[in-house]
Amino acid sequence: MKLAHVHIPKTGGGSIKQWFIENQPKNYTAEGHKLLKNFTTDYDKSFTVIRNTYYRLISVFQWACFTTEDKLNKRKLKNNTKDLKFLENALHYQNQGIISYLNFLLDENDPSIMSLKKWTHDVDIVIRLENINEDFIQIQEILNNHTPLVHKKRNLIYSANSLITNEYVKFVEKHWYEEINQYRYTTDKY
Repeated sequence: MKLAHVHIPKTGGGSIKQWFIENQPKNYTAEGHKLLKNFTTDYDKSFTVIRNTYYRLISVFQWACFTTEDKLNKRKLKNNTKDLKFLENALHYQNQGIISYLNFLLDENDPSIMSLKKWTHDVDIVIRLENINEDFIQIQEILNNHTPLVHKKRNLIYSANSLITNEYVKFVEKHWYEEINQYRYTTDKY
């Protein structure tokens, strides 16, 4: 059985991919950060991993803070103008903080912050990152392979709790209310 992994950014996709490479490479397909409707490879069943919206968005911000300047410098060194303006703007808004950066991504219609409703549309199995070990059992049972999933956590620049302010919570609730409500996401702080 071939499983299609709809990889939502910042939801543990690297760990999932590594598990399949090591345990079930012939039964796995993924096409980067694409919606299921945009897959071009055949599959029998699809799955995705979702993550608490408040923390997923913080992870998007952290990852950008960790990588954007390096990407920008590499493109400048190689005279590669691909995404140069986007990266320059991204760096500018990152330096202003998480809300400014997320507003920038909203204006750019960036897929990294797209609604979970769009990401999960028509997907057969939805797994929560918060329950990854328990939920991934569904995938292991389909494949009859119970090798444990090793979830690699990355600690980047900021503590998530330092970014979860009242202003941030209100901002996220304003723009991602539907998914917060649907999946009953909360923060421990507010």
